[in-house]
Amino acid sequence: MAKDNMIAFPLVDTDSGVIVDVECECEIRKIVNKGSHQARFVAAYEERIRVLKQYRDKAPSFNPRWFEKLQHIQNASLYSINFAKIGNMRILYTVSTRIILLCAFEEREGHGKKRQSYVQYVPVALKRLEKYEEDHNGT
Repeated sequence: MAKDNMIAFPLVDTDSGVIVDVECECEIRKIVNKGSHQARFVAAYEERIRVLKQYRDKAPSFNPRWFEKLQHIQNASLYSINFAKIGNMRILYTVSTRIILLCAFEEREGHGKKRQSYVQYVPVALKRLEKYEEDHNGT
């Protein structure tokens, strides 16, 4: 099996109310496939998506280890799904009529680097959100 296709399941059902940006899906697969994270990722991802669908923008209050609301983002509510044991991956998302997963990245290790790594990816997430809204007329 080709390394790029090691996760052989759809990241989300089309009827689930969760949208995964195409580039975000590629980023997730790249992070997960480069390590030995595939088996752990499937269960962790499905559990986090289940919680996210149930609690939506309240997910960070329900489980602050898995979810956080990013502060000081203009004109958008961005959140992060945390996968600390899976490449220290973060997935930035927003919640509106649907949950939209926008951008995935590996958070850098070490003191003071968390803020720095988020700063780099917030503009990417916002650009993808803007494109999604343009393509779907805000729905």
